[in-house]
Amino acid sequence: MVKEKKDSTQTWTKKTWYQIYSRKSFNEMLLGESLAYQPQDLFGRHIGVNLMNLTGDIKKQHITVKFKIKEFKDNKLYADPLAIIISPSAIKRHVRRGKDRLDDSFLLMSKDNVSLRIKPLMITKTNTKSSILKLVRKVCYQALAAYIKKNDIETIFKDAMMLKLQSTVRGNITKIYPLRLFEIKYLGIEESEKAAESAQPQAETSVQTKETTEAAQ
Repeated sequence: MVKEKKDSTQTWTKKTWYQIYSRKSFNEMLLGESLAYQPQDLFGRHIGVNLMNLTGDIKKQHITVKFKIKEFKDNKLYADPLAIIISPSAIKRHVRRGKDRLDDSFLLMSKDNVSLRIKPLMITKTNTKSSILKLVRKVCYQALAAYIKKNDIETIFKDAMMLKLQSTVRGNITKIYPLRLFEIKYLGIEESEKAAESAQPQAETSVQTKETTEAAQ
């Protein structure tokens, strides 16, 4: 008995286009659309959106916001922010000789117990003593930890998108030493249980300075 061949277009036509929106707190903006048999098939999917398109600010075109689809309501899919990422090419434009670059990466817990991975980037105006760099790192960590601890995840993402979080932390660091650049090159939710357990104060961070670069060479 010969089995009847299924027309490949049959399954395709059963799919429907679903529009994906941000939450009301993020102005319920259209993020994109996707094809699926049913909206629940798209739960957990990620969608990246240029921050310039969300805010209308051309100065934020180097930043991508990653969303995660979580809910279907009133014939719309809704997604929550998952991560904010700065393009590496945008960072490279600020790196110059005669300046120190400081990179950090650590986990912090928000007010509503969400574990966040944060990677700040700092570039000094000139080469600086290691003792000053150590103090800058410490102040950066303390400022970020205090901010994250007293705010929920929704507020943190909104403030990071509007650069309010970055401005607050930079203001604290400037009291110690002026910076040429302060950015949060990555801010994202760590979803694993192991990450949540690890979101404790960390003393060690990495520093890239003129001295360490020459030593590595």
